[in-house]
Amino acid sequence: MTLLEFLISCAMLVYIFKKAISGRESELRAETCQLETLTKLLQLRLALLEEQRSTKQELTAQDQQLTALEQKLTALEQQNTTCTHCGQDP
Repeated sequence: MTLLEFLISCAMLVYIFKKAISGRESELRAETCQLETLTKLLQLRLALLEEQRSTKQELTAQDQQLTALEQKLTALEQQNTTCTHCGQDP
């Protein structure tokens, strides 16, 4: 093998190696884009879940308030079943 043949072989190997690397780079770029998109979708999903949790907590609090008011109303209705003056049902 002459020096020229050796240099040509080296140049071909370098070319093949660079081609393989550049092909892998484009695959990595595509995978990176997919991961970034997935990350954004997961962030949006998380924000939606947090909003739903907040809404659920608000509804639970309102439901508890409503239950307390219903209990107070029931207690008032029971108090008003007999007349405080004569002791008879109104």
